[in-house]
Amino acid sequence: MKENATCDSIGIYEITIEYEDGNVTSFKFEISFGDPQLEQSVTRLNDKVYVHCEMKKTCMASSLALFVNDGASSRLIPDIDVCSFTDKNSGTTVSADAILHVSQLSENHTISCVPLMTNMELSANLTSTSGIPVCEGDCVPDCKDDPQGEAYFPDKNDCSKFHQCSNGQLVSQSCSPSTYWSTRKCTCLHFDDDICNRDTKRFLSPLLSVEKCTNASLV
Repeated sequence: MKENATCDSIGIYEITIEYEDGNVTSFKFEISFGDPQLEQSVTRLNDKVYVHCEMKKTCMASSLALFVNDGASSRLIPDIDVCSFTDKNSGTTVSADAILHVSQLSENHTISCVPLMTNMELSANLTSTSGIPVCEGDCVPDCKDDPQGEAYFPDKNDCSKFHQCSNGQLVSQSCSPSTYWSTRKCTCLHFDDDICNRDTKRFLSPLLSVEKCTNASLV
């Protein structure tokens, strides 16, 4: 009968067969796992970044740690140990998950998944690092949190436009000529060439999110 190996079953075994004629045959076999595999995914939906880290085929990692790095320093994602999960019975999978708000991150940040192992060299070789996804097609303004009130979002492709939530509906608006939409000020401002290209109407740095503001000053 063939069963999945677990951490409790790996090792070297010896089987001895004794025949009716008195002859004895013995042979050894080993139950083991292949090379450990570390998988990391960093995805985002609007203003939240979802991190999943999973290590398979190993009994050497007690847990996984997730770090946010900015090139100069690293910080542990807090309380990640409560999310780290080890499944010894179904084939030795260790996983960790975290949800981060984009306000905690910037473009130069990366997220590293580090297996906690006694073999430090192997741990370093398995460590996986991913960048923070920028605002792509999955980043869209959402009016569901403001069904009756008003909220304002930048347009991720055109810095001279913005979107207004009014009574649960999304309405596209445009700033007047020579101005662009500033979420920080929640209004249209005169062009800042360090932020918005006045010819292409593109942000010079991709938006990390389409965060809303609610205190718009529209004139």
